[in-house]
Amino acid sequence: MAVAAVTVFWVVVFLAGWVNDGYAPTRDYISALASRGADHAWLGVGALVALSTAHLAVASIFRRGSRLVALFLAAAGLAGLVVASMRISCRAGAARCAVAGQVRPTDLMDSLHGKAVACYGVLVVLAMVASAARWWVQARALALVSAALAPVSAALLLASTAGAHPGAAQRLWLGVNTGWLVALALREGEP
Repeated sequence: MAVAAVTVFWVVVFLAGWVNDGYAPTRDYISALASRGADHAWLGVGALVALSTAHLAVASIFRRGSRLVALFLAAAGLAGLVVASMRISCRAGAARCAVAGQVRPTDLMDSLHGKAVACYGVLVVLAMVASAARWWVQARALALVSAALAPVSAALLLASTAGAHPGAAQRLWLGVNTGWLVALALREGEP
């Protein structure tokens, strides 16, 4: 289920970007696809819900093995649902919304959205560190990968908040996170 949800996330992000005139994946945030003002915002919301579903699915796998990893992943999934429901305001559409240093909350939903994205990022990094500790004895290579990806994920999150083209950094950040999530699902979901 987690792998399917990650796949749905990326496919729907692509489709939502395609149906929004002027939207550029390297420049524009994924959240803009679900924004108040985006064309077919339901696609963007659906993508964000799919991503949250992937986190919750992997959290359920870890319930038995590591409650700490499960807790961080479940909390990240819940933060993702807040991201999906507290849609940013993009009155002119998804293209060029909140880029080039223009990320300024205009209302409570914008503010909560930003805080939920930050919480999501921190929780995923914590899950990476916790999973590295869990795997240290059984699978050192996976532990080292998780430990290495934690600071990479954090750096990409910070990079995605600045510059004229934050969409590229955000997609790299989510690529790292979703790739790691799929690896968790495949590793821990083994019989």
